[in-house]
Amino acid sequence: MTISEIAEVLESAPRRGGDVDRPEGIRYAMFSDTMLKRMAQDLRLVAGDRPDVEEFRPDRRRESR
Repeated sequence: MTISEIAEVLESAPRRGGDVDRPEGIRYAMFSDTMLKRMAQDLRLVAGDRPDVEEFRPDRRRESR
């Protein structure tokens, strides 16, 4: 899987729970164990030996929305 494919899987996954995710966690997506392991393996392949990828931190500006 490419990073774009992983992003698409995450964005398009069917959601359950509330109509909106407020409070956080009320709306969620479920993934199979196999899918999660595949995404983790593919992310590790992309990261390789790049420490900047291993130390990824989400953009804090998104939290203020």
